[in-house]
Amino acid sequence: MTRYRVLNGIAADDLIADWSKYCAANGMKLGVPADERHHAVLMIAERREARLYIEHPAGATSDETLEQYLTDYLRRHPQDSVEDVDSEEILREACVDEDNVGFIVEG
Repeated sequence: MTRYRVLNGIAADDLIADWSKYCAANGMKLGVPADERHHAVLMIAERREARLYIEHPAGATSDETLEQYLTDYLRRHPQDSVEDVDSEEILREACVDEDNVGFIVEG
């Protein structure tokens, strides 16, 4: 099952910097290696997309690893929000805004 999530309130570059710090502080590494052993999340923002990989993930699945990060992020940024959407099309429409970042997670 594929899950579509939109984080409202942060630009893509700021999110990547924050997520990288979170991963480093929790024994993980965020990057773009071509290694299938890592958890993968497709990130979409401002008509760009990148497949990000988490090395030494904390969760059992990619979705669980992303959920742990988003929970921590929202604890630190309560003014922002996360929503599940029904399709990739809706997610891509929402992510045209520079302060929305979408995630597509297989899972």
